[in-house]
Amino acid sequence: MGCAGNGAELDVKNVNDLRAQLEESTPVGMRREEVISYLEDHSVPHASYEDRNSIGAKFSGRRGLITRLDFSVEFLFDEQGKLSELTIEEIRTGP
Repeated sequence: MGCAGNGAELDVKNVNDLRAQLEESTPVGMRREEVISYLEDHSVPHASYEDRNSIGAKFSGRRGLITRLDFSVEFLFDEQGKLSELTIEEIRTGP
């Protein structure tokens, strides 16, 4: 299941800013369906990976004249379908 779009625009400068926002909005223990609802409510493109029991999402960050900062986030779930952790990677585009 996925969501079209370019990702939610965030006012974050780095991975730590995004992590703080996501840990507040999608805390450990949150059900998979609730994480999907959060992503859909914020128009964040995402895909479910049942074989890894995870959801991948792309958050759009700051954009400059010739640079762009996005974030790849993986939400990992336990056997009960509850969020156990998330990983975040920066994706920098430009010179």
